Amino acid sequence: MRSTIRLATDADLPRVRALAPGDQDLSIVPGRRLVLVLESPDGELAAVAALTIDRPRCHLAFLAIAKNHAGERLEDRMIGVAEALCQAYGCDTLDVPRRRAA
Repeated sequence: MRSTIRLATDADLPRVRALAPGDQDLSIVPGRRLVLVLESPDGELAAVAALTIDRPRCHLAFLAIAKNHAGERLEDRMIGVAEALCQAYGCDTLDVPRRRAA
């Protein structure tokens, strides 16, 4: 899949909310709370992740992959970008919650 992971904007939030698990906090606070999105080439939202920056740590609040994109290893791509972003914000650790069974 050729696609780009980018920071979400407020305009993305309705689509993010549809993919995010449960009642997640989707607020975007620059430098503190970030939401990443990955769109497929056809414009469909394939993955989302929310990060909270609390220097020197960064916390992955959630990561969600659209069901029709399961098995494409998007989790690895999203976490890799999250790690790089956290490092750019001066964090040395990305806390990733334990994965729940589907």
